[in-house]
Amino acid sequence: MPMCFPGSGDTPDPDLREKLKKEFKKHDVNNDGVLSREELKTAFKDLGAWWPRWRTDRALHHVDANNDGVINPEEFDKLVQYAMKERSSFRPMSLPVSVNTEEDQTLKEAFKKHDVNHDGVLSKHELIGAFKELGAWWAWGRASCALYNVDVNNDGVINPEEFENFVRYAKKHGYKVK
Repeated sequence: MPMCFPGSGDTPDPDLREKLKKEFKKHDVNNDGVLSREELKTAFKDLGAWWPRWRTDRALHHVDANNDGVINPEEFDKLVQYAMKERSSFRPMSLPVSVNTEEDQTLKEAFKKHDVNHDGVLSKHELIGAFKELGAWWAWGRASCALYNVDVNNDGVINPEEFENFVRYAKKHGYKVK
C-alpha cells in the first residue's frame, strides 16, 4: 500500500518509521536481504516519489556506505532515516491518514454525495461537481490536481482506500462545507 508523506507543515505520523521499514522490506522481491537499485526505484515509485530514479540515486549516494550499489541490512535504518528526512519530495498523499473530526466527517459526506452512480468511487467528473459545489474557481483543475496527488494506483478515480487521503487533500487546500 502506498504511503503518504506529510508536508513539512504537517505533524508526522508517529508510526511512519515502522511503516517505511515495512514498505521498503516488501520491495525486496527476490528475498536476498538487500534492496537493489531497481527494487529501491520501485519502492520510491510506490511511495510516491516525484522522480523515483533520481530519488534512488540520491538515496544510494547518502545511504550506501560501502558503495556496492545495494542497500544491505546494515544500511536499512539509514535508508528509512533518509526517506523520513526527504518526505517533502514525495507526492503528498500516498500514507493512510485518519480523518476523524466532525469537520472532516462533514467534508467526507459532502464528497460522498457526489458519487452519483453509487459505484463507491469518485470519477473526475464527480470530483469536478464536488469542487464546484465547494466553491472552487477552477473545479476541473482542482479535480485534476486531486487525482494526481491522491490516486496512487492511477486508475483515474478516488477509490475507498484513497478516500480519506482525498478528504485530507481537500481540507489542506482550504475546502470545507459552509
